[in-house]
Amino acid sequence: MVAASCHTKTKETGSSSAQYNDTVVTPADTTYLIGMDIPEYKDLPRQFVANHDRSMTYHMNLMESFEAAGYGTYSTRPDYYGGSYIDDNGNFVILIKGNPSDYRAEIEERIKGKDVIFKQTDISFVELNEIMDTINICASENRQNNKIAQNILSVALDEVNSRIRVGLKDFNPQAIEEFKEEVMNSPYIEFEQGGYIQLE
Repeated sequence: MVAASCHTKTKETGSSSAQYNDTVVTPADTTYLIGMDIPEYKDLPRQFVANHDRSMTYHMNLMESFEAAGYGTYSTRPDYYGGSYIDDNGNFVILIKGNPSDYRAEIEERIKGKDVIFKQTDISFVELNEIMDTINICASENRQNNKIAQNILSVALDEVNSRIRVGLKDFNPQAIEEFKEEVMNSPYIEFEQGGYIQLE
């Protein structure tokens, strides 16, 4: 039902918009794809596939480096790390809390490559997960007697936009205000109409 972990009400958190955006990368080599017949790739541009493969390697290297350095769990990621994802061109994007230039050399060493896009965020991956944990605890504890908890259908981490997305059964201004008053009031939370998964 929910993606991770509403205990007591927490204080409102602040937010500011990101400014840094380093998007210059070298396209990945595509020659290894010549003659390859992979069904999953047949409708995708060759350059996207090569970029995506490289990005998956970068992501694996990053996670392994975090693990080796004692940052292996969601709650122990480095304070500067805001998350990562693969964009529409297949390129690896890393979000940095602070000045990305200060961490470029470290990240390049961790991923064992240089073709990565850096973007700035104002909240860390750990902080986002703390928000999500708070909501998930509320959504699961005493659910039968708590109408606010019953109204929470989903909680998801949106690393691309540095937000926590909360799906509500009753999606209206009153329900959102009740959530903010009783659970958490944070600019990093975005509300949307929740829905049940239909099983076929």
